[in-house]
Amino acid sequence: MKQFPSAMKLPKNLRSPPIFIQRSASASLCAAFAAGMLKLKGEKADSEKIFAAAQAGDLAAHGGRASGIDAKTVAYGKPLVFQRGFSPPRFVGRAAGFSLPEGTALLLIDTNRGKKDGTSMMLEIFASQFGVHGPPAEAKEEQRRKIREEYAPLWEKIACAMKGADAKTLGFLMNENHAFLKRRKMSSDGIEKAISAALCAGAHGAKLTGGGGEGGAALALFDKKETGAAMEKITGKTGFACHEICLAEKGACVD
Repeated sequence: MKQFPSAMKLPKNLRSPPIFIQRSASASLCAAFAAGMLKLKGEKADSEKIFAAAQAGDLAAHGGRASGIDAKTVAYGKPLVFQRGFSPPRFVGRAAGFSLPEGTALLLIDTNRGKKDGTSMMLEIFASQFGVHGPPAEAKEEQRRKIREEYAPLWEKIACAMKGADAKTLGFLMNENHAFLKRRKMSSDGIEKAISAALCAGAHGAKLTGGGGEGGAALALFDKKETGAAMEKITGKTGFACHEICLAEKGACVD
């Protein structure tokens, strides 16, 4: 097993652990709408304006619990290292410099069969395990510290591997990240079924993505040449739809 140095330290003036992400949900619709409205108004649709509008919409969609991760990512359209500050409120994102290992692809496995746990509910479940009740901004620093301390060792591994991870290493980190989320009750029977099927089909690693819970989705890393056969195996075993996805090259805009 590859060993990772632990040299990277979390900045003390930011109040959430860094999160490496390339994802979207309701924020995608909000960002696209914002880009269109700015175009109609004759204003330049820069990424920060789109982010601000998308975040406002995402807050409404998630009952005031939107982290800013989704809105920031779809506004900028690239993998980001994201950190959120609370006093004062800040949303810091920088380019991650990440690309998939050569010859690999990501499969998205959709476990939604009609019932979907809401993101707001799943975040409440996660936060409650650390004694956090109510909006994230109302959490005490001691409560945030407990979350950071649990996640920080994994983040250090991700940060060290981000710019040059091979398929085996990235898959290992995906599995470790999922174990953390599962331990904090973010997974579901459907997601566990999807991940098990993906690993049996030859995935280097797999993890839940998005809000998790019933009807959530999972990501699995495969050798690209194996994706067609893997999708057939996973769908045949679970009934879940699979989609090969790629990393975005630009954010929300009007072409």
